[in-house]
Amino acid sequence: MKSRTLEQRLNDHEAAQFCGVSVATLRRHRWLKTGPSYIKLNSRVVYDEADLRAWLDRHRVRIGMEAA
Repeated sequence: MKSRTLEQRLNDHEAAQFCGVSVATLRRHRWLKTGPSYIKLNSRVVYDEADLRAWLDRHRVRIGMEAA
């Protein structure tokens, strides 16, 4: 498995665009501890694409099959 460097991870703006939400919404989720996992080094926050996908999958609403 290839290791990703911090430069290859997504910043707030890129992660928000990836998830289809505003930067403010993503930051609010981070503050409330309801958002995707992230990495914080000093003041820099970055997101791994796999963590964003997992967070989105946890919020997926599945519609059951209707009876015929």
